[in-house]
Amino acid sequence: GDTDYQTFYDGQINTSSFEVGESGVVTGSLALVAEALTPGTAVIASQTDAAADTSTPLSAVNDVVRIWVDGVDSLCTVKSGGFEFSNNMQEDRAAGCEGATYANGDITLSGALSARLPIDASTLWRDKYLAGTKVGLAFELSHGGGEYTIIEVPQSVITEHEIADGSSVVANSEMTYTAEEDSRGFTAVIYRN
Repeated sequence: GDTDYQTFYDGQINTSSFEVGESGVVTGSLALVAEALTPGTAVIASQTDAAADTSTPLSAVNDVVRIWVDGVDSLCTVKSGGFEFSNNMQEDRAAGCEGATYANGDITLSGALSARLPIDASTLWRDKYLAGTKVGLAFELSHGGGEYTIIEVPQSVITEHEIADGSSVVANSEMTYTAEEDSRGFTAVIYRN
């Protein structure tokens, strides 16, 4: 037929992102780098096309079970959040060689968070920012049927913080954060049952 196969191998994740908005669909992305491309466009023996994905997109309203801040369930207090993660892959090419070799650089993770400011804790996030307090974050997502994913950023520092001015009676903390490696050596962890 008219099917062309371009088969890359020795691929590695370079960057990824994750976002839970106030509504809509939970989103994420991955960007890969590959060390080599198989010559030609013919199918490789035993290669098959993957079945179409039939999973249901996750809703930011219905499928976010909990958002944890320092181990405390903060669902409906944290309004939205997400992050960008990078392995900072460094490419190394050589004359006479097709493809490239990649090495991990310093892993980085930074993100943004929006949180409600209840009247009894209106300086909570600002105080964490000013004190340089380490903050642990985790997002628990339900896939239905007892299947869950937890995405944890165990240790981060708020790098910018703002309480937006406006005529509204609703106040929110808007902030950015940068993750640090925790005592286990992790910047981010994904758990799935």
